[in-house]
Amino acid sequence: MSLTLAVNPSKDTYAFLASPTTNYGTMTTVTMGVVAPGTVVYRGFLQFDLSAIPRSAIIESASLDIYVPAFLAAASAHEYEFVRCTRPEFVEDEMAWNIYSTGNDWTAGGGDLDDTVSDVFNAPTDDDAHHQIDVINNAADAVANRSGALAMIIRATNEGVARAQWYFSSVDDADDSTHPELTVIYSLSALRARNNLSCSCRSGLRMRA
Repeated sequence: MSLTLAVNPSKDTYAFLASPTTNYGTMTTVTMGVVAPGTVVYRGFLQFDLSAIPRSAIIESASLDIYVPAFLAAASAHEYEFVRCTRPEFVEDEMAWNIYSTGNDWTAGGGDLDDTVSDVFNAPTDDDAHHQIDVINNAADAVANRSGALAMIIRATNEGVARAQWYFSSVDDADDSTHPELTVIYSLSALRARNNLSCSCRSGLRMRA
């Protein structure tokens, strides 16, 4: 039997290379893109709490719904990726391109990351619309290895060339219907399911199929 967990981000913000000490934690959008390589570069940051999913669960799918209100530059289906942020302790209302919290520098500007955990996608090409992005690799890693702490950085796969500048609504937007939402569908392993059934039987509970 499959189970579903739907959650909004506990943190969502972005960082801007050209303004490396500026915090954008209260912005109503999360911006990504490369307008000018080496200077005008944006990266998004998202964090979700998946601790309600057992570590032994099998992740069947993980779909992130975002709302793209408009584009800041010409829309183009350039390639982007969600990579694992290795500092989930970043502070949303303090972090910037250079720091993950006040007085604490990232090891590398733009966020510490592990790109061996990655979900690649093409940037949306239509605005005023919801879009679904597959992030199953990051979600499965968070459940299995990070106690459910899913922290991700969104960046262009090639930041050495110009890419579409775009954004999506954050949880700070006044309209709840535009907030990012991650839906994870998972199932319990056969061993865990048998153990749950055994415990229920011993406690005198009856389970219905």
